[in-house]
Amino acid sequence: TFLLEVNAGEESQKGGLTMPQIRDVAAADAPWLYEISGLMAVVPLQATMQMRATIYQSVSLLFHELASDLGLSRVTLLSMGTSDDFELAIEHGSNMIRVGTGIFGPRSSSQV
Repeated sequence: TFLLEVNAGEESQKGGLTMPQIRDVAAADAPWLYEISGLMAVVPLQATMQMRATIYQSVSLLFHELASDLGLSRVTLLSMGTSDDFELAIEHGSNMIRVGTGIFGPRSSSQV
């Protein structure tokens, strides 16, 4: 199984699909759709907390739309939030967070 990555900030340097592209993918009748477990999203680094809240709300709505439209009970994972904003992401429905910086500390510039 896998998560579809949402490029919620529509940043050209990041991978993932835009929200309209996620909807298009969900509308396709492809066997691999039944392997989707949920969505993951990363907000732009420079996003304010208000911008992050808006993005998280939009991705959460898309997540519920995807689960409902596909009728898939296994679309259960919504991965949003990092060490900097995981509380906000959880408020918007995230049930999987990424807290590597909180555990391992910041990456050096050579690791980015």
